[in-house]
Amino acid sequence: VYRSTCLKRSVSQVRSCRKIGIGFPNRKHYNERLNPRSLHYMIKHRPGLSDYGFSPSRKSETACGNLTYLEPALQLRNVTFVFEPDNYQSDILPILKNEQYNMGGQRVSVSADPTRSVYLIVLNTYVGGRNYASTYFSVTHNKCSSDRVRLDLRGGYVELGYFPALSVINNYHLYVRQWYNATSSSDMHLSDGRFSERKDPNWEFVLTIHNVNRWTSGNYSVRCTDDRPGRNKFTQPVEINVIGKPSLHSYNHTSECDDCLVGINGQDLGSHIYCHTTGGTVPTIYVGDRKVTVHFVSNDTYRPSYVASKDDHMKVVTCSVFNAAMETPLNTSSKLYVAVKPDNAVLAVPTLKEGEPAGITCSSMGGRPPSTLTLMIGTMNVTANISTTTILNEEFGSYTTQIVLEAAAKREWQTREVICFQRTPLFSSYKTEKEIIDCK
Repeated sequence: VYRSTCLKRSVSQVRSCRKIGIGFPNRKHYNERLNPRSLHYMIKHRPGLSDYGFSPSRKSETACGNLTYLEPALQLRNVTFVFEPDNYQSDILPILKNEQYNMGGQRVSVSADPTRSVYLIVLNTYVGGRNYASTYFSVTHNKCSSDRVRLDLRGGYVELGYFPALSVINNYHLYVRQWYNATSSSDMHLSDGRFSERKDPNWEFVLTIHNVNRWTSGNYSVRCTDDRPGRNKFTQPVEINVIGKPSLHSYNHTSECDDCLVGINGQDLGSHIYCHTTGGTVPTIYVGDRKVTVHFVSNDTYRPSYVASKDDHMKVVTCSVFNAAMETPLNTSSKLYVAVKPDNAVLAVPTLKEGEPAGITCSSMGGRPPSTLTLMIGTMNVTANISTTTILNEEFGSYTTQIVLEAAAKREWQTREVICFQRTPLFSSYKTEKEIIDCK
């Protein structure tokens, strides 16, 4: 229990502590009331002595292997676990388990390292919206389990500064002080390793929240009480928004460029891609060097308002977030693949001569990605007997595709209908007008 520096006042007077502020290193200190909207916070990462080694692990008597993880283990990054079994068998891979969460469907990759007789297990701590910090992991392997290891994810820290009034300082013994998470309506106990407090010479009390992550975002205050029921007083809350690196996403994908965002020529880019941020900060989005208008969608999701064109193909799209608590912006970038609808396919059916190559062609021009063409004679798919040529126009980045039916013409094809189907990813399919075969 910590003695309060709350100001004791009558019911008719303002019942509040001195306002809570955000602390900066080497900051100036003010005894007057603070405007919460003018406050900021600073997040830093301070490497420790074990930044570049293994995490400690305790081997139990019943465990069949030792589980550790590589340092540094940071929030919202990949964490590599190292499992050394007592009986190494490279063809039997271990399964990572967490005591709090079901690991089914999570991004976990497992590989064997026979040179060291260990397994490397990589967990993406960003995917899935879970906070793995301070939770326990183990693995099952060959019908037994490893020892447990607690994952201590590190990140930055944030400082909250609380300034008492002079009359409170003179009567500090009358009250107790409690740091309070107003978002979750819960007390913040210093016995928890995530929090520490110090008192500066000017009677500023500073709470440090360690290893901040996106779950740290919320409203914080100080609750004061003189141990009598109903006598709780709160400072005004201060909002903390922990901003992580934004991420760009695409609703469409193409095998032409696995890592690209995909837009469509002549359509609003915001219908096909979006940027996701944390902390409620509105991002800035660029297409190439051009800054575009941004619209809020929902749940920290923002989309650009911009009509994509052929000229934007393979330009870099950048999503950037920044606020006063950051020294430099956080950026993420991806190339933009702009799909282009091809011209309608053209079917050409010459006069056929029995026994000679048919020479029926179907062509698609100007598209991106390339089209797939299918040839039908009546109800018979003859695509297995065609040759396909696809040519890239490097100047325009578009494709021309042509198929040719090389099979020998048959007399029974006489008067049968021929149709060509054109299918292009991201666009609706098309079929040509039917042609009638004349076979001599």
